[in-house]
Amino acid sequence: MIANKSIKELDHSAVELTITVKSETIEKEYKSALAKYAKTLQIKGFRKGKAPQSVVEAKLGQAVREESTFNVIEDALKEVIEEVEERYKPLPYSIPHLVDEENLTPFEAEKDLTFSVKYDVMPNVVLPAYKGLTISYPKVTLPKEAVDAEIEKLRQQNAMTIEKKGKAADGDIVTVDYVEVAEDGSEVEETKRADFVFTLGSGSNFYEIDKDIVGMAAGEEKTVEKTYGEDSDKAGLAGRTISLKIALKALKMRDVP
Repeated sequence: MIANKSIKELDHSAVELTITVKSETIEKEYKSALAKYAKTLQIKGFRKGKAPQSVVEAKLGQAVREESTFNVIEDALKEVIEEVEERYKPLPYSIPHLVDEENLTPFEAEKDLTFSVKYDVMPNVVLPAYKGLTISYPKVTLPKEAVDAEIEKLRQQNAMTIEKKGKAADGDIVTVDYVEVAEDGSEVEETKRADFVFTLGSGSNFYEIDKDIVGMAAGEEKTVEKTYGEDSDKAGLAGRTISLKIALKALKMRDVP
């Protein structure tokens, strides 16, 4: 089938494979295709499948030659790719495509056919020298403070939250209920908050009650007076003194390794 083949390496890890197919192979495939169509073709004036091959060729010759020749191209390409060196085989995702396909047709009878395809191959990587190299790098000395800070960071990251017995202290995690108490002793309903969780000392609560909770135990309740300056940024509290009932419902601590 194959009269000649050659491979040209291109840029960007691609190759151009050129193949020449013998005319005998092309004509054999062409005649086989004609015979196949002749058996099933219905041509006016002849019974189905009984038209002479010359009549079939006159009617469909060019189309059959094109179809059969492309079949030969496909078979020849498969045969050559199986035989080429591994480094010239196409990558799994790379489909060989014909070069100048439009110039291949019309195919001529009784002539060898030369065609080319392009496709991507595995890159040919040439490693530079990497053994026996000498490198230099600066000596790094970390101050003790930096080491201690990193250790403390790791300790805090791996801390576990556990129940705490005893009195609340800065850094503890508390769950509280609170509500403002009016002068007549009634609770101001719209100020009520239940199951509010925060860390003592963080200041992340509206009434700034961190210091008021320090020293309380879980289950304890008390009423405190809170006075806020005229410059307070708490909405509705600037310049006021209020009574606030606080109930410490749960007390937890961070168990640092």
